[in-house]
Amino acid sequence: SEDRHGISVLAIRRGRTSFLHPAKDEEIKAGDVLIVAATNEHLGKISDLARHLEPATAQPHSHRNGA
Repeated sequence: SEDRHGISVLAIRRGRTSFLHPAKDEEIKAGDVLIVAATNEHLGKISDLARHLEPATAQPHSHRNGA
C-alpha cells in the first residue's frame, strides 16, 4: 500500500536476503536496496531527497519504512 509520501516499498534487498511486501514498520538500513512504486512526481521528490543523504558509514543507522 502507498504511504503518506505517495511511494510504496514493494521489496527490500539486504545483502543476499529479500523482503517482499515489507511491513510498514520494517527498518530500512544503510546499504538496503529498495524496490518502489510511485508516480514520476513522487520518484522525482525521493530522488531529490536522496541527493542530500550522507553516505553510509560503519555506524548502524536505520529509518522506519513509512515514517
